[in-house]
Amino acid sequence: MAAKLSKASETYLTTLGVSPTVRRRIDYFWKLYAGLLPEGVAEHIFLCDVIGVDGSRTYTSLWIYGSTFAAECKNFLFAQDFDGASVNKIALWAFDSEDFEPGKPASSSSRLSLSWTTEYATNGVLTATGENCDALMHYFRTCVLPNQEASAKVGP
Repeated sequence: MAAKLSKASETYLTTLGVSPTVRRRIDYFWKLYAGLLPEGVAEHIFLCDVIGVDGSRTYTSLWIYGSTFAAECKNFLFAQDFDGASVNKIALWAFDSEDFEPGKPASSSSRLSLSWTTEYATNGVLTATGENCDALMHYFRTCVLPNQEASAKVGP
């Protein structure tokens, strides 16, 4: 795993406008995983977020992922609760959305939730708001859809 975030991840964080405090925690966990994982296992990040009643964005977890691996840093701003797993053989995935349609740009009122489970019962739940919904679709196309169990794939 690369010692530094990719240019695409840097652009993603700039687009979200993360604070220096959030950025320090992301860098901490990225370096931690870089020390644990071989090169090429994880190349991307995703921040789960929710919008509070006051309209402020809160980040709930950090995902570090690649084409066959996903790791979640739960409550990453305040805790050291992290894990990782192979995401081969995705058996089920599901979306729940509000004011979001795949293939169209997200709006500020868009909400999207993705859950997935492997045949080994490994699972993940990711949430996104606003423009972050587009990044969640990238996660889905990069990490989930390519690992859908062959017998469960839809289409030719």
